[in-house]
Amino acid sequence: MSLMPRSQRTLLGAKKTKKVHALENMSALLDVQSKGHNSSEEVVSDGRSEQQDAMMMPAKDVVEVGVVLVSSALDGDDHDDSAAHTQEEEEEEEEEDSVVNEKFANVPFNNLSCEFGIREFRPGKPWSAIRELHRTLDPQRDVVERSACQTAAGRALWNHVIHDPLAEVLAGDSFLSSLQEKMKKDWQSNAREVPGVMLAVRTLWFDSRLSQALNRFPPYCTPQVVLLGAGMDARAYRMSSLKECSVFEVDFLKVVQLKESLLQALVDGGQMLPELHAKSVQRVAADVASQDWFLRLVNAGFNQDWPTVWMLEGFLYYLHEFDAKETLKCISLNCKNETILLADFMNESSTHMARELDTHFYFHSDWPEELLPHLGFSNVKVSQIGDVDANFGLLEDELNLFNQIRQVPRHIKADIHGKPYRRLLLVETRAP
Repeated sequence: MSLMPRSQRTLLGAKKTKKVHALENMSALLDVQSKGHNSSEEVVSDGRSEQQDAMMMPAKDVVEVGVVLVSSALDGDDHDDSAAHTQEEEEEEEEEDSVVNEKFANVPFNNLSCEFGIREFRPGKPWSAIRELHRTLDPQRDVVERSACQTAAGRALWNHVIHDPLAEVLAGDSFLSSLQEKMKKDWQSNAREVPGVMLAVRTLWFDSRLSQALNRFPPYCTPQVVLLGAGMDARAYRMSSLKECSVFEVDFLKVVQLKESLLQALVDGGQMLPELHAKSVQRVAADVASQDWFLRLVNAGFNQDWPTVWMLEGFLYYLHEFDAKETLKCISLNCKNETILLADFMNESSTHMARELDTHFYFHSDWPEELLPHLGFSNVKVSQIGDVDANFGLLEDELNLFNQIRQVPRHIKADIHGKPYRRLLLVETRAP
């Protein structure tokens, strides 16, 4: 069943002819690029555009990929297409636009929540206390904490598929309102992607791979799940597959303190926490770039002899190259039983978004399947957003930018105009 908004599906149907031409143009473009590039060549261009948080913004901005491969077919010469439309079709399109505009006209942001599974933040306890905690975040200094809350907001926005019972509380109404406004504008403009779709797909990919990995472990063992850079993750409260697992959430002290304060505010306000699905959850305050993070993890109860799934979601590219590689080597060298690593990697072009997004991206790998064996891992599997295992029915339009970019061979760094292809690679591997 399609989860695409009705107005968006209608638009796609009306542009069927454009899709055919666009796919033909894409095929021709790929042929030109394959002849004009090889694996040792790179076209350098920062391709900057006005973008906000890379994991929160509309997917068309996340994978700006330098250029929309089929933009000329979709946005260029429209008169041929419109001439083929009947008056009835044009009236139907106008009616759809009217429905969308009426849907959002004069509606307070929080009332949009009924459409997207986000509850309205109510006055009084515990919501007032939760709101005050979020307001303590400094926009300049508390970058890590704010990023964690933004990710939670993205999950709350897609709660109809992610089912995170704590996402709204951990996100805060400021980030929720901001993302709802983005969704409102995208619906009005009939955008092919809506805010947070990449984050939703990434979350569901990690969820599905985590459950599959746990099912492969022997039934008599006590599996462990370690989330490095856990932020406001709430898998321990939402995934039934963790029922026999010991979960460890590792992050900076201030992030851990904020998360625990938000959950405590919920309880103090008379609300019950959701049922804990995991066997246990331990929050470990540690800077992964420091030398003692693994020791702190062990002191918190982590057992190196037990099968473990390591989750590095939205994490590695914030580390410097040395720290990222040392972290990966530490995992592979210190785990003595079956170990599965799930992580996402930015390619080099994606790290150039850092200045645009007012953040810092450092580590990257265009070819994780070549890097990871040198760090102690094997059986590396790489997926891209939009692949069969990284789609989940949310990216059905073949002209969606994720589907466009995954059709371009990875050794091609930029389009024929010199604008870079920005990729997020989803990786599963094991050690030893």
